[in-house]
Amino acid sequence: NEWSVPIAKRLVNSCNFADKVFFCNTGAEACEAAFKMSRKVSKAIDPEKIDVVAFKGSFHGRTMGAVSMTSKEIYRNPFTPLVSGIQFAKMNDIDDVKRLITDRTSAVVIEPIQGEGGINPASLELLRTLRELCTKHNASLIFDEVQCGLGRTGHLWAHHAYPLTDGSDDVVEPDIMTFAKPIAGGIPMGGILMTKHVAQQIKKGDHGTTFGGGPLACRAATVVFDEISNPDFLNHVKESGEYLKESIRNIDSDIIVDVRGSGMLIGIELSKPVDKYLKYVQEKGFLMISAGENVIRLAPPLVMTREEQTRVVNVISDALYEVE
Repeated sequence: NEWSVPIAKRLVNSCNFADKVFFCNTGAEACEAAFKMSRKVSKAIDPEKIDVVAFKGSFHGRTMGAVSMTSKEIYRNPFTPLVSGIQFAKMNDIDDVKRLITDRTSAVVIEPIQGEGGINPASLELLRTLRELCTKHNASLIFDEVQCGLGRTGHLWAHHAYPLTDGSDDVVEPDIMTFAKPIAGGIPMGGILMTKHVAQQIKKGDHGTTFGGGPLACRAATVVFDEISNPDFLNHVKESGEYLKESIRNIDSDIIVDVRGSGMLIGIELSKPVDKYLKYVQEKGFLMISAGENVIRLAPPLVMTREEQTRVVNVISDALYEVE
């Protein structure tokens, strides 16, 4: 259709590594497609090259392949046995990834900032090491940017915050990257960006979609992408995120263990379970969610005003003081 090409060009041009894009409807679908395509690439090298390395704390979706790459037992256990050959490395543990990534590894999949896992950013050393190891072992490096991509961190893509070398304008880049959630402004849409090398291995009939890349979603995505990719908009997200983090750190509370994240993806780690605090702020008219038992996850609208940000900080402060 006439609207799929404009957004496809914008997405491909937004990442130096990308040559092709495949459209689908959701983040889980995108992760399934990335899983399948990386497997096709690796089996062309060696039929036994099928192992996958994911990370503890990861979340990639609820479909069978995606949940197999998700580490949390609450999502996995009801559906075992899952896809075999998937191992979970410790986040930001360089020795662990060096141990697990071998010539049998088909793909390594990681969220540059884990969402469900507690808003845990990957270290620069980790992403650089993963890129080096995947190149060495002919494995596909997959970045899952379903939650952290498209302006959420104050960068168009979360991995754009990770320079390939010190002082370089080049960034650590994957072979495949998934995206979804905000791309079409609430209309279901997702997709994966990939290198030419990956795309060349995918033949007609290997994968498909019924509704992915429809004209309504693509037209909406073009408008959303043009707004989000505006440098002034991204600066607003960065500044808003810094204001929120600094303001929350200034709350005088011994319950706060850590405040972390990037842009408007922020985790507030507490020394206690967060459920009762989330209930309090909801009763005051604010919707917040958890990212694990002890972390409040803030992923507010990127257009949030300073007045609204201050109200959020105040209600969090009130919750920490008033809830026993």
